[in-house]
Amino acid sequence: MKKMIALVVGIILFTSYSALSQNDKDYLKNYKAPNFRIRGLNVYFDALASGGGTSSITSNQQYFSNDLFYFQRSNQERYQGSVTSLFSQDFSHSKNVISDVNILGYDYLLRAQSQNFWYLKGQWFAGFHNYAQLSQNYNRVKDTSISLQTTQLNLNVSASPTIGYGRLEPVTFGRQAMDIERLLLKTGRISGNFNEQQRTELANKIAQIENKRFYDIRLGRIYQLEAIDSVMGDMGLVTSRDIRYYSRLQDAYLYNNLVQRLSGWRNQIGFAANFDYTYSKNTSGISSDTASFNPQVFNLFSYHLPQSYSIQHDFEVMTAVDLDSSSAVTGTIAYNFGWFPTTRTYLGAGVLGGISHVNGVTGRKVSVGVNSYYYVSPKLRLEGSFYFNAREDYNNHNLTYLSSERGYLPTSQPRYYSFSVGLNYAIF
Repeated sequence: MKKMIALVVGIILFTSYSALSQNDKDYLKNYKAPNFRIRGLNVYFDALASGGGTSSITSNQQYFSNDLFYFQRSNQERYQGSVTSLFSQDFSHSKNVISDVNILGYDYLLRAQSQNFWYLKGQWFAGFHNYAQLSQNYNRVKDTSISLQTTQLNLNVSASPTIGYGRLEPVTFGRQAMDIERLLLKTGRISGNFNEQQRTELANKIAQIENKRFYDIRLGRIYQLEAIDSVMGDMGLVTSRDIRYYSRLQDAYLYNNLVQRLSGWRNQIGFAANFDYTYSKNTSGISSDTASFNPQVFNLFSYHLPQSYSIQHDFEVMTAVDLDSSSAVTGTIAYNFGWFPTTRTYLGAGVLGGISHVNGVTGRKVSVGVNSYYYVSPKLRLEGSFYFNAREDYNNHNLTYLSSERGYLPTSQPRYYSFSVGLNYAIF
């Protein structure tokens, strides 16, 4: 565990030092995106292997899933927000190594959530976030002595009004403008570097054309590339409009447009009302249902630094206090390092630490993760990840949908790991 953390820190320090010599390292940090609204629909296919236990791994699981994911991101002077929805189906097999019990599972879920920030004066804002998930699980337990089927229905709903200060600026379009500049400069198709005004003009044009939807993707690509070429022509830097120029222009624009890089900081204080309902029934005739309501107050601080063209740092600190009889207090701090060396590739590494105190018991948690992707084509992305969690008496809060902890697979097992590979295809 210590060696893994040391390796992650070493990679971060080395690549951060190397990035300091890059030109225009402050451009993305200071870029302000224009008004836009972007929508997308993706389909995922994933295979995941995981294991968990106490001092050693005593169970292992294999999952195969396919997901349909919709997102919408909006950026305006007075409003920033996102809306996402997900439909997922999972097929799983798990086995207890000690008792040799096998469990076959089929799950599906429907999830919708949104985050909304209305800016009142300057960077002061009022926010409202919500989350809803409905899932159904079918499990079949089978060993030499028993065969049991269980059906479980679960509903989670959360609503969170907040107030706060700060703004996170999306810088993806600025990065795409730098991609175009670098590829064309490398092939000698422009006579020199863009200045800041030219780069921003190109980035804003990319944001503008991303807002326009076409039923015929071919016509959409023609419109988008012609619009970018028009801006390039106005700059007067293009040396040759040949096939190499247009192929590099297309490569820089079409790849890497699913990336969400941010710049700036934001702090919000809020109240969360969380409701959970579970109904379970098995073939032995035993059924049960439980419902719980958990009010919380929380503070969430996030800071995002695009250090350079290729290096991204993301920090987050969250504190949550339960307002029920448990009076549980939970705090997490997370850091993620991102490396974007080309338009097609990404490598990220992160660490999260958590501490909780409930009913006189103090719990701790440490999670580390590595993830990467490679664009096989402008619409098809190959992804992979590895995560490891270690915890002791840790109490998960109910606000993972707002925080970085959602990426670390919250689990009650003291030791847990997961490895996954998948394909992500952008329908639009």
